[in-house]
Amino acid sequence: MKKWIAFFLMGTMLLLGGCSTKSDAKSSSLYSEGIEIVSQLKEMSESEGYLSAFTMNDSVLKHLEGTAVSDPAQPTAVYQLTIPDDKILGILDSAAAESIPDSLRPMLKAKLCAAVPTQINAMGGSEVLAASSLCMASKNFLCEDFTGNTLYLYLYEDGAPVMVAFSANEEHIVSATGCYLLGISPDEEAISSLKPFLSELSVEITEVTP
Repeated sequence: MKKWIAFFLMGTMLLLGGCSTKSDAKSSSLYSEGIEIVSQLKEMSESEGYLSAFTMNDSVLKHLEGTAVSDPAQPTAVYQLTIPDDKILGILDSAAAESIPDSLRPMLKAKLCAAVPTQINAMGGSEVLAASSLCMASKNFLCEDFTGNTLYLYLYEDGAPVMVAFSANEEHIVSATGCYLLGISPDEEAISSLKPFLSELSVEITEVTP
């Protein structure tokens, strides 16, 4: 479990703190689809009726206060984190990773990538994890020039950060799943305070623009 937590925290921090280059044209579709995920999360977190359908626990709901952004289409920054395939499977025990059939590896990599935001929220405790699970949005869309798995992190001035996991499937269908990162501040000083927990992790980091 500690290995999982260290991996996901390192990945998030490297995404925020690393030097980056601008994304290429194929990222524009992922960028806009991620914005739609943020819009879905905004609608969820602002609807008392939607939230109360799942829980009336005030100690859980308080973690969603102030999460909705005023304008999902206007992030202050967006970053992409692509984790190399060997690093994704490397979080598993070597014996377990080696025993996985080749036919199941693509699906497993996609699931591990999509689990990153959930694992980050789990670090905040059971209430944070429960709150984040109330607002999880997903969709499928066509994108002919994207393959593999990647993560986008959307930062806003007036709301909680949102992380979206993208995974390519057959016939150019891409699955997107996103949620709020609760308790993670977009403020650079707050981010810097987490750096002592980091160790080296090979990732491809890019700043994404519309």
